[in-house]
Amino acid sequence: MNFISLLDFVFSLSILIALTFLFTGWKRALRKDVKLVLTGLLIILLSHGVIRFLEWSNFSLEGLDYFSDLLATLEPMLWVFFFYSFLQQVSARRKEHLNSVLRSIRKVNQLLVRTDDRGSLIHGTCKTLFEARGYDHVWVILLDKTNGLLTAAQEGVGLDFKDLLKRIKADKLPHCVKKSLTKSKLTITEDPSSTDKDCPLSNIYGSTGAITTRLEYEGRLYGLLSASVPSRFINEEREKELLEEVGEDIAYALHKLEIEKDLRKSEEEFRSYLENAPVGVYMLDEEGNYLEVNKTACEMTGYSKEELLDMGITDLHPSQASEDAREAFEKLLDEGEMRTELSYTRKDGTKRHFLVNSVRISEDRYLGFTLDITERKKAEKKLEQTTLETLQALNRTIEAKDEYTGGHIDRVQRLSVKAGRKLGLSEEKLEQLRYASILHDIGKIGVPDSILGKPGELNEREWEEMEKHPEVGERIVSQVDRLKRAAKIIGQHQERYDGTGYPKGLQGDEITLEAQIVAVADAWDAMRTDRPYREALPREEAMRELKENAGTQFDPEIVEVMLELIEEGEIEPV
Repeated sequence: MNFISLLDFVFSLSILIALTFLFTGWKRALRKDVKLVLTGLLIILLSHGVIRFLEWSNFSLEGLDYFSDLLATLEPMLWVFFFYSFLQQVSARRKEHLNSVLRSIRKVNQLLVRTDDRGSLIHGTCKTLFEARGYDHVWVILLDKTNGLLTAAQEGVGLDFKDLLKRIKADKLPHCVKKSLTKSKLTITEDPSSTDKDCPLSNIYGSTGAITTRLEYEGRLYGLLSASVPSRFINEEREKELLEEVGEDIAYALHKLEIEKDLRKSEEEFRSYLENAPVGVYMLDEEGNYLEVNKTACEMTGYSKEELLDMGITDLHPSQASEDAREAFEKLLDEGEMRTELSYTRKDGTKRHFLVNSVRISEDRYLGFTLDITERKKAEKKLEQTTLETLQALNRTIEAKDEYTGGHIDRVQRLSVKAGRKLGLSEEKLEQLRYASILHDIGKIGVPDSILGKPGELNEREWEEMEKHPEVGERIVSQVDRLKRAAKIIGQHQERYDGTGYPKGLQGDEITLEAQIVAVADAWDAMRTDRPYREALPREEAMRELKENAGTQFDPEIVEVMLELIEEGEIEPV
């Protein structure tokens, strides 16, 4: 046997030993087809080695050369096929690894969607990664804003995990946890058993490494996620991306749960406040139907919540107020807010009043607040009536102070109302006109008696005092809310059509129609009665004065109406 044959035998034997070890170590990892090819290759190599041994020992066997040549031919082919199969397996294992990563992410994401509790979230994540990904150990710890332990979960870690939690609770963080809390994103530890000996979990990892990721969202650290990863995968980018992505998803889910918890708490507090609010609270849709009402609204109206939710805004109001309610709601639709006072009918039939404030809160939702003001309205009405009676008494006092104006108030009132009716004023405006004509001179309460009863012409200073009475009268009468328009009429009844009147020099349409009516009626009665500075004018002369001053002092249309009333005998002779 020559030297080359010996080397050939040693080389073959080395390959045989290497492949044997390869087969023994990877037999669980290799596919069946690769194992089959490898077995055939081992048989050929073994045969090849036997032949070489026989040749070396000078053993002669018929056909040995032919068999040796056949093996020599098959051996390279099997080597090529084995390596091809092995590369295919590596590729398949890589693909399976990636698919496993994607399945793990998908399952964790499905868990995040279904879970609404942080405890279930982290326990489910550990279990999913442990089962779907095949990690030997997975653990999660959640921390508060001061890094204090909130809760934790694990799979495959065992009792050693409790020791880790005790260290964290005692604020004695092991190096592995400190390192992960201070680093951003991922922390990779290839050999925890030797590099993190102070960690209670260092002994469980064995030959596997650990990847730990921070559970962080928008600067808020929620905790840590850690998994043991086989050494061959620990530095693979996709493996790191898996845990990093899972960590980000968990952090977002925890952030969402935290927001939802705060939102639920706010909603509960808001509902509690609304339900117990001292005012009626309701929500409407764009059709005016009640969508939500609180307890006070039910007590206020006498209806149950179920009954009110079957009603709309117009159902609570009597016929006249129902139209007012509809107009108020249309204003709410147009402007997005509304404030008004409305009368309403309780379930027991009693009539009440409430103050309403409403505002648009979304495209088709409106929030409203109601306060029962029935007692206030009664008090206001009583105050108004008392105030009105007092004003009328004061007015009579003024009239009594001037012997020449006895009955003036009643005559001006009758004449003004007749003229207003002939001009087509509404009943509401006629009522305001009547009060204005009765109280038109009440401002003279502040004019000295010496001026009111002076027999001659007034001097400049005295006229200045006299010209204050329209504004004084307006201020006095405006104290009664339902006489606001009457007060305005009183403040303008000395204005002239051409703008030369007082106190503001208004002209034409700037002066209310009712004020111009009172001005003509007041002038007519003044001309037809005796005054301290002159005697009453004859009827024809007074009529001529009206005609001559139409378009300057008086509105021509009102003068014409007044003259018609005089001609028709509607105005009683003085």
